[in-house]
Amino acid sequence: FNSRKKNNFDLIKKKYHNSNFFLGDVSDPYDAKKIYKNFKKKFKSLDVLICNVGLSSISNKKLSEEVIWKKMFENNLLSAVNLVSSFKNDLIKNKGKIIFISSIASKQYLEGPPIQYSSMKAALNTYCKIISKELGCYGVNCNTIILGNVNFKGSVWSKKKRSVIQKNLKLMTTKRFITTDEVSNLVSFLVDKSNKSFNGAEILLDGGQINNL
Repeated sequence: FNSRKKNNFDLIKKKYHNSNFFLGDVSDPYDAKKIYKNFKKKFKSLDVLICNVGLSSISNKKLSEEVIWKKMFENNLLSAVNLVSSFKNDLIKNKGKIIFISSIASKQYLEGPPIQYSSMKAALNTYCKIISKELGCYGVNCNTIILGNVNFKGSVWSKKKRSVIQKNLKLMTTKRFITTDEVSNLVSFLVDKSNKSFNGAEILLDGGQINNL
């Protein structure tokens, strides 16, 4: 799980009694290694790693462009690199699965998402493709899910004006938001042990919004 607030982890642990969390900033390579060390104290190994940390916007208008690029790099790309680097040996040992969560902003120009965000998500797609070659030789499958507009309680979309929502829904052939259940179902399919041939793939879950062939 990832969250910017500890109480969210507490709620998850209360609901799912067999779950655990390890606090740290995965955009920091030292913290990522610390998370791994704490993980190993409780668990022997890891079967599945899902890299879904992301930062799509920064509200602080006083930050320089250089700082914004750095923050976008750390959250959208380096966070995944740090986690893979920390857990790589365990995943190789277990012939595990790695899922990267990306965005349709990485595939074509969209109004709204900052250029820094789109660029880093595109870099994440490339990283998955290359690391899938390196780790695929050891039986580790790496794939990217490229998400469109996902709506849930507390999401960015739940706070948008109705006119903005309607404008974006018109861009989707399904005319409906993607649900978290649809995302989790796709993740479950990709990490299933019977799935051994999906590797280095980019799977679009966007409601038919992207126009690229």
